[in-house]
Amino acid sequence: MPDLEAPSSSSPLTRPDPLSLVIDDDDDQRPLVTYSGRPSHRSSPSSDSPVYESAVDPTTPLILAHNDDDDDEEEEEDRDAERPLALDFSSSDEDNDDLDDSLSPLYQINGKLSIPPLPPFTIFVYLLSPYLKLGALLLPYYQLPLKYGLSGLLISAVVAVVARHLLYLLSRYLRKADLEDVVSHTFVSTKKRGRKGERRREFFKFLVRFGTAALRVLLTVVYLHECVHFALPLIMPVAPLRQSSTELGLAMGAIVLALLLSYPGSLASRVVVYSTNLSVFTYLLWLVAVTYLYTQGTLPINPERLNSRSIWEGLITTAFIFTSSNTLPLYASTKGTIQSLLFDAETSLTLPTSGTTPSTGNSRRDGSLKQPLYRSFKFLSLLSIAMAVGLTLPLVGFAAFPNNTPSAPASGTGIQTYVTPALASLTLLLAVPQLLITIPTFPAATLAILATYYFPAILHILDHTFKSPLSIILPSTYFSSSFSVQPTPSTTIMNLPTPGPSSGLGVNAGDILLQRKERALQKRQMRRRIVWDIWAWVIFFGGFVVLGAKARILGSV
Repeated sequence: MPDLEAPSSSSPLTRPDPLSLVIDDDDDQRPLVTYSGRPSHRSSPSSDSPVYESAVDPTTPLILAHNDDDDDEEEEEDRDAERPLALDFSSSDEDNDDLDDSLSPLYQINGKLSIPPLPPFTIFVYLLSPYLKLGALLLPYYQLPLKYGLSGLLISAVVAVVARHLLYLLSRYLRKADLEDVVSHTFVSTKKRGRKGERRREFFKFLVRFGTAALRVLLTVVYLHECVHFALPLIMPVAPLRQSSTELGLAMGAIVLALLLSYPGSLASRVVVYSTNLSVFTYLLWLVAVTYLYTQGTLPINPERLNSRSIWEGLITTAFIFTSSNTLPLYASTKGTIQSLLFDAETSLTLPTSGTTPSTGNSRRDGSLKQPLYRSFKFLSLLSIAMAVGLTLPLVGFAAFPNNTPSAPASGTGIQTYVTPALASLTLLLAVPQLLITIPTFPAATLAILATYYFPAILHILDHTFKSPLSIILPSTYFSSSFSVQPTPSTTIMNLPTPGPSSGLGVNAGDILLQRKERALQKRQMRRRIVWDIWAWVIFFGGFVVLGAKARILGSV
């Protein structure tokens, strides 16, 4: 048995080598955990086992040793996690400034669009067409100074751009595709839920639909009226007795033709698209004809507009050029076109993982999609207004420097008499389908019921409750025979008739009988009034009962 030598106290203490333990996990490799031993005051059992001594020493500290390869992998994973996906559209402020160029699925088209998804060129034509109509056709016939005409045109164009962009921003902020939803959301708080809040929203939606319908109906009537007015010179001069019948015939023909063009009932139909494009084309031809007449000195001047109010009327006409009412429906149509390409299951355009669709746009640096410029509603809106300014700017010069003494040469007679009025009339007539088709629809049955049952009751209540009753007028002979007037130095005293014997009172027996008949007639009329008032109030409050029952039935369903 070998002898065990005890270590001397003078022998130097050596630090053992660290013990490295590698812990493997199923998913990833953990950092290396190293046990580092301290200088031990005890002598090891054997000089060949320092590792064992450091491993079993309870005072041994733990040291975390980082692995550079694992750190690189973790940093790469963190960067991948922070990097947005191909279609991760956030709602930060930077993205909100350019949401129109990002195909954001946040803006979803709910319900049926008033204007179906259309190609960008068709949307551009629908944006441009209202600017090249009645206001532009009437502008050269006003004697408007250049400083007023040019400034009015530019200011109206800028205000139109700002107003249209405000509607666009509001629609994008509220994520609403129609003006009805925007107005109802503005005037009714989102906190008001339930039947009461829904009734208020429906009320404001009805007001918007009614106002929009009234505006477009009035524009249609004005367009047809001016269309007939421009078309009258095309017909040979007729006798004054036959002029009204001629105007009526032209009006009926224009109405029938406008209804035939509007029969498809959709702005996506080829008939309506072609008619709108043709309307823009006829305006361009009209502008060429008017320019030719102006250069030849034969542009006519309307004598009805040569008055002191021509400046104000010219400014109103200039502002009327840039009026339109299809901003939000056309914007929704643009978004609907993009979403139909990207999110419709029936289309063949599928979004790859890279977030790039060749037919719709390119990928941004952050991975989101960027649509082409021609699909941007902001670009189409700005381009339409800029083109409208360019196409109406010559008319401002014609109005500022009119042909005061037109010479009317032979070459310009045909253009002045036939070509210019015909083109102006066609321009207005071909623009009517765009107005008629976009008129909101109303429930005919509901309106008929309200007009038949509810409207007379409301008129009865307003007339007999909130207005003073009509006076009963008696003949003057009644006062002369019934009243005795006694003049005095200071005033005149009138003795009213009293019932009783007629002697000494100035009242005849016939007057008393007339008063009794009048009282009896008034009593009978009062009884009838009370009965009909009850019926009117029953119908009035019955309407609210019917509305409540309707809401309850729809709520239960």
